[in-house]
Amino acid sequence: MGNTTQRVTRRPDGKWQHKQDGNQRATKVTDTQQEAIKSAVDMAKRLGGEVIIQGEDGKIRSRDSYGKDTNPPQGDPFRYDVTVSFAGEDRPTVDRLVRLLRRHGVRVFYDAWEQADLWGKDLYQHLDEIYRSEARYCLIFVSEHYVKKAWTKHELRSAQARAFKENSEYILPIRLDEAELPGLPPTIAYLDARKIPLAEICQMFVSKLGLKREIESVAECSWSSRGGA
Repeated sequence: MGNTTQRVTRRPDGKWQHKQDGNQRATKVTDTQQEAIKSAVDMAKRLGGEVIIQGEDGKIRSRDSYGKDTNPPQGDPFRYDVTVSFAGEDRPTVDRLVRLLRRHGVRVFYDAWEQADLWGKDLYQHLDEIYRSEARYCLIFVSEHYVKKAWTKHELRSAQARAFKENSEYILPIRLDEAELPGLPPTIAYLDARKIPLAEICQMFVSKLGLKREIESVAECSWSSRGGA
């Protein structure tokens, strides 16, 4: 089946619906818009395609594309290209950036998109695995809120363990205000989201990701040519 379009709209009776374009009947009718959006996103993730969300006035509020295959390419050791660590107060900024990244084909671990998978898991253990070993990079959104949260400290510790083990630029910090992040060396280069547009930060990450993949590919080919020994 080719890519599809899942559409969320307000019904004349005041309820919300998720309907796949081309179908006569709604896939799901809900009391809230959020429930309809979740239904549409879940189906888009399964089938591949686009989710279009229309407001009460019928105007398109947002549109996002979802790839059908969420597994890493064959031979890729990482499930995600990047994971994001942030405080809940900073979610609006993070949400805008991760949506930009996804539109460029970047595989992002973002909790709002992983609710079904996270349901019932021991989050302390599971998130440690995510931030320690399942992504190529980790974006840290540094703010006064971030430095005060217990969960962000847990995520940061896991990311730091990975960075220390590999001695590589795994952690990519993005500054949202003047807060200093304890435990992160002051010599690490930041990007300042107050000065650099999110679209530009997205482009910089995509470029960095492409270079990293190229280096890894060359290293793998070199290893293979030596017979893996």
